[in-house]
Amino acid sequence: MNFTVKMRSLVDEDHPNDVPMNVTTKMFITVSVSQLLENTSNGIRMSSGLNNMSWVNPSIDVLTAYYMNQRGFYTMDFPDDPPTFFDFTGLPPEYNTSASDRGTRLKVLNVEIFFQGTNVLNAPIDHPMHLHGYCFYVVGEGRGN
Repeated sequence: MNFTVKMRSLVDEDHPNDVPMNVTTKMFITVSVSQLLENTSNGIRMSSGLNNMSWVNPSIDVLTAYYMNQRGFYTMDFPDDPPTFFDFTGLPPEYNTSASDRGTRLKVLNVEIFFQGTNVLNAPIDHPMHLHGYCFYVVGEGRGN
């Protein structure tokens, strides 16, 4: 099912919205199921992750902390690339790529993002994504790699 063919815009002559042409930062973001090592009966919990980072909710919401200049609730170092490149849609590599780090790591900028699903833990990701923000453009789609 291709839901993007039905996407519509509110842009018209009175409300133009031009695609930014000056891209200064490109990010390659992998989307995967990860393992979190924890003090549980089996020591492992499943989580989703972006670039091998699983989100940790801070005690205050991120936008409030950002706009109120409150420090210590997040860091501004979300990685531009995954820690390891491999055939993301094929069989997982022999070395362990399934354990993820935890954190509240952000990046604030105008950016071109490439989302790539992975097959880590033999759990292929063909998952719709959504973005929070003012404007974004779908400039392409496909099976990856």
